[in-house]
Amino acid sequence: MKKLTLHLIRFLKPLKNTTMLLTCIAVFHMFSLSAQTPRNDSGADGLYINDQVPEAFYNELHQMIDWSTGKIYNKSLDKDRNKLIILDFWAHWCMPCLGSLKNMNEELVGKIDTTQVAIIPVTYEGNAEIQAVLNRFAWKHQSVINDSILSRYFPHQAIPHMVWIYKGKVIAMPRANYATLENINMLLAGKMPSVYNETDIKLIDPNQPLFQEHNAPAAVHYQKDSFKVGGYAEGYAQVTFKTVKTPNGWLYYGINIPIDQLLVFAYQDLLTDRMDLLKAIKYEVGPDLKSKLKIGRPKMYNNDFAKDSIYGDWLRKNSRTVEFRAPKGIGEKEGLNLFRQYLADYALAEYQLEISIDQSKQYKVPVLKCIGKPKGTIALLTKKAKPSDPAYRYFNGQYGELKWLDYIRTGLPRLPNRLFDDNRIVDQTNLPKELLVHMQFPTNLIGKGSMEYVQSELKRYNLKLEVGFEKVPILLLKEVKKHAN
Repeated sequence: MKKLTLHLIRFLKPLKNTTMLLTCIAVFHMFSLSAQTPRNDSGADGLYINDQVPEAFYNELHQMIDWSTGKIYNKSLDKDRNKLIILDFWAHWCMPCLGSLKNMNEELVGKIDTTQVAIIPVTYEGNAEIQAVLNRFAWKHQSVINDSILSRYFPHQAIPHMVWIYKGKVIAMPRANYATLENINMLLAGKMPSVYNETDIKLIDPNQPLFQEHNAPAAVHYQKDSFKVGGYAEGYAQVTFKTVKTPNGWLYYGINIPIDQLLVFAYQDLLTDRMDLLKAIKYEVGPDLKSKLKIGRPKMYNNDFAKDSIYGDWLRKNSRTVEFRAPKGIGEKEGLNLFRQYLADYALAEYQLEISIDQSKQYKVPVLKCIGKPKGTIALLTKKAKPSDPAYRYFNGQYGELKWLDYIRTGLPRLPNRLFDDNRIVDQTNLPKELLVHMQFPTNLIGKGSMEYVQSELKRYNLKLEVGFEKVPILLLKEVKKHAN
């Protein structure tokens, strides 16, 4: 059993209306299908695959809620000790978590033998926080709530996080889609199914050197001064890029990350914020090098062990762990520039990649303008009117915070020929930001797939969208011929 400290990140806010939901869905797809877990537990011994579960594990009392009835009660896992126990860590804001719970409710609940299998969702959240989810979905789960115990037995950095326990032993920590009736029945029949485990969950200690036995123990294969690059740190969670102030100065590091992903995160303050950061890279590389970069990474299937294993093998072969500790007296920005220089030297030596900032890329963006003088638009926006058509939603509020803009932003990527490279609206209306407005906008804009339709709705308020152009800085990664010795 090893030490692991969970870190704290910001909460995602509950989705309070359809407009916000549409926007969050669009944003969500820019990220991976697991969400960071917002916990800040102190380091505690954790149980991992092949570890025996201590007797105390079965005797601890947990607060539970019956999803169907809302009844709250206390329960230990003592009566489940001879079953296959499936713990599924979740939170109300985590969409992949809800997908996992939905899948188990539809595919497992009512089909498994409950004398042999116990499915137990686990959340650190309380009844009030999860109530909206309980009300919305009529699932038949019985979940642990207000958890502060199970997360210490099974530390993790992302959710959903699943743990399988059988015959007093941790036997798997698979991705959620591996919780199938076929796999469970195979296990109960005495044969361990092939599952892809999520075992890379530990965090480094930034106050200690990396590449040590208990702190990202990867083999170093490149070093220049205090800049080090190693391979895959088995068992450690990926960190795209992070800067940390330590007692001895600034630390810059990335854990288990492909080199192109590390580069774009290290240079992100110099690049455009008009798109998903990983799209802010221009590649001029051949197929052999591309296969070593994130852009050429195999697909993760989440339920096909053979294909997921190819993905895992690629990660272990092509991910890097990087550490740079700036000399004492060096400021954060100066240290970052030094890190970038070392990183560029390494990328050239190892991958024959030259790094530069390309300022020539032009992006087509939607520009919102008034038709005629702004005062005409103001008159239409501030005219009070009651909703007359259920197909329209009534909005009121300050200009610049209107939810109808979310409809436009979310709907634009679905227009023919991808009319804009980036769908964030550039406001050139010259309307005062504090303007109070009263207006209606269609709830079914998304899916219409017509710029003419968008324009017709905007025209009702003397507004229009035009195509504008902005030059945006992106990261250019160019493969060069290997230098002769």
